[in-house]
Amino acid sequence: MAAFLAAVILMTMSVCQGAFAGETAGIDTARPVSLTIDLEAESKKATISIYKVGEWNGAEGAYALSQEFTGSGADIGDHTATGVLSAAQTLEQFIKNNQIGALSTQATATGKIQFTGLSSGLYLVCQFKASGDNVTVSPYLTTLPVLNEETNTWVYDVRSLPKYEADSTGGGGHSGGDGGGSSTTGRHAAQTNESVDVPDNDVP
Repeated sequence: MAAFLAAVILMTMSVCQGAFAGETAGIDTARPVSLTIDLEAESKKATISIYKVGEWNGAEGAYALSQEFTGSGADIGDHTATGVLSAAQTLEQFIKNNQIGALSTQATATGKIQFTGLSSGLYLVCQFKASGDNVTVSPYLTTLPVLNEETNTWVYDVRSLPKYEADSTGGGGHSGGDGGGSSTTGRHAAQTNESVDVPDNDVP
């Protein structure tokens, strides 16, 4: 796991290896999930869309694309950093080509967006820029809820700090991740009874 996370922190989007191959035992599927996108700067503006692109397939022991996205050609079975990046980009292009409506689209307010009332599953987070946006957010995949491996508990209210690049007039970008890497998905801060930092997109 540590080696995988070390690899994906260098990519433009990352998903923990367990996102597609891990067990989901203990998840309360009836419990709503929330996802907060935090650009960590009130001046940063982005219009973010989320798409539920997959469900857990217990028989296969892996996530599978939902019927709407099976025609995309995205390979979510490739768990390498390059593979998950490619899957996110392929899904994003498929959505553009087929004009698929988002599950939800919101613009940041004071640098943040919160999507609530979500169900467990595999999600694509991406940006289709609006006129007021002043940063470009890289697309990424995440499963909800997120597993906090330190406490071995599921986190249903997830805070995600994605990588973005500021527009030419928008100032500096945000590298995401910890310790000077070039991750463009940032990291997740799991919100439970206490605030816990876990690796970016550290998912079940």
